[in-house]
Amino acid sequence: MPYMVKPLLESRVGEILAIEQSVQCHPWSARLFEQSFSSRSVNLAIEDCHGDIAGYLFSQVIVDEAELLNISIAKNHQRHGLASQLLTHWIKYLNDQSVTRCLLEVRQSNEAAIALYQKFGFTLDGIRKGYYPCPHGREDACLMTFLLEQTE
Repeated sequence: MPYMVKPLLESRVGEILAIEQSVQCHPWSARLFEQSFSSRSVNLAIEDCHGDIAGYLFSQVIVDEAELLNISIAKNHQRHGLASQLLTHWIKYLNDQSVTRCLLEVRQSNEAAIALYQKFGFTLDGIRKGYYPCPHGREDACLMTFLLEQTE
């Protein structure tokens, strides 16, 4: 099935909220998604051949630094390389905008996401203790950074 990465429109928050609630143990609220559309945001959707959102990426850019805030893929579209497609488009866009550094935080238990980020060149910078809520208390966050190579 072919997929296409596009800018994410705020009018589609309802669609992404449904995905978020089905795949995240502590999902973002509709309000948080709505607040994540600003002049600094770079938000992408990946659509299937019917135009339905299969996944999304939320980020913000401040001067020459980007932060990945949220990336999620609908359960029925997982394990098809969609997160890689979103990250590839995101990093290309950031490089075109002269961004030099990307930051993210990820649950320490999310080994699949950590492996994906490492595949893209993100490296572990540190641990933020007890950052994420989880059913039995708190979970640490891995802080990761990727330095973009600027091409002339």
